[in-house]
Amino acid sequence: MMALALVGFTACESDEDPKISVPTEFVLNTPPFAEQTYQLSPGGVLEITCSQPNYGLTLAPTYSVDLSLTPEFKLNDEGKPEYYSIISGPKAAMQLKESDLAVALCTLNGVLDYNSFPEGGIPEAPLYVRAVATLPSMAPCYSNTICLDGVVTYNPYREGGRVIYMVGDFTAWNAGDPSSPYVLTETSRESNVYVGVFNVPAGTKNFRFYNEMNADKGWGDNGQLPSIGAMANDGDNVEISLTEGEPTVVKAVAGKGNWYTSSTWVGGDVTFVVDLRDLKEDDLANSRMSVTIIPGNYDLSTLPALYVAGDFSAWSIAESNAGEIYENFRIFDYAGNGIYTGTFYIPAGKASFRFYEALGNWDAGSLGSQVDDNPIEETLTGGVYSGPYVSGKGSWKFPDWTDSYMKMVVNTADKQVTFSRVTLTPAGEVVE
Repeated sequence: MMALALVGFTACESDEDPKISVPTEFVLNTPPFAEQTYQLSPGGVLEITCSQPNYGLTLAPTYSVDLSLTPEFKLNDEGKPEYYSIISGPKAAMQLKESDLAVALCTLNGVLDYNSFPEGGIPEAPLYVRAVATLPSMAPCYSNTICLDGVVTYNPYREGGRVIYMVGDFTAWNAGDPSSPYVLTETSRESNVYVGVFNVPAGTKNFRFYNEMNADKGWGDNGQLPSIGAMANDGDNVEISLTEGEPTVVKAVAGKGNWYTSSTWVGGDVTFVVDLRDLKEDDLANSRMSVTIIPGNYDLSTLPALYVAGDFSAWSIAESNAGEIYENFRIFDYAGNGIYTGTFYIPAGKASFRFYEALGNWDAGSLGSQVDDNPIEETLTGGVYSGPYVSGKGSWKFPDWTDSYMKMVVNTADKQVTFSRVTLTPAGEVVE
């Protein structure tokens, strides 16, 4: 009798347990402006809403949108999407940055860099949108498709000079093809720092870079240019872990080893910054190259930033060309939480610096170690210095600094700074 009662109790409890079910209703709402011309702008935000899929449980899926120039969301002959996806987040009221939409429209029209944007602009055209809800270990759930009848984009790309190329699982393995559209553009002419944004699908995806596409050189040799990767030898690949709103800074070398995203990567746009300022083509062994990888689509020209004025960068805040001088000496607030981060190579004897909120005036917007215009000498304990900052012109100075990279974090909410001596590895930064 006791055994029968136990069996009955277990069966009853199992019947009452809630279970995840496949959603049967998931509706993307048509916005009121859908039949009007919609002009995208650099700082604009487009809000679209959808119903919450009924999973049978209270769950929070990740929402994204697929964008297409046709009602069909097709795959090409290689199985790659002919549409563009943007990850939004856990809210059914999706706030889409119009800068992301502008890149999407350009990409769908085959415009992949600043110089290829048509002189007369991309013609107004319908944009088809569907929402996608995803949960781990479940197939994606797709909404109905809506149409925005006429969307007009602007040129969302940064103007620059030279380009380098990305090859990988999510772009194309096309080394040697100078017509490759998968380009990163120089931040400013002759800077030798390159920026590009690519959509990296979920899961494990390999990639590396090429500073030249030449049919004669093709894939190149191990440990040699034109390939720039995680390791020297082909097949010697390195896993990286990406976190939303946080930059991952990795060491790069001349060679054919790839980086690859972890199996837990959820997919989405990723901003890549490839720093080749210390590339010595005749002395590769002593070259310093790095790649900063930030989940999300970021326009570094509009992202909140602090300028690093110092011995290793420049003391040129009031110069007429200060914007160009400090183009690649900025730390950024990637997450929108008032925390600015950046990593720089600092030679020995050059670790003296402070921050500026804006350019043009030495006496305005300086964040330093003290009010007076004099440096304060500090030391790193265990490779790290932490302390407060004030509105003032005193610099931080580290007399015992030797050649190395420094990661800088400025927390404007707590008015604190953290400086760490780091070693760059192919997988990321390690505090020395």
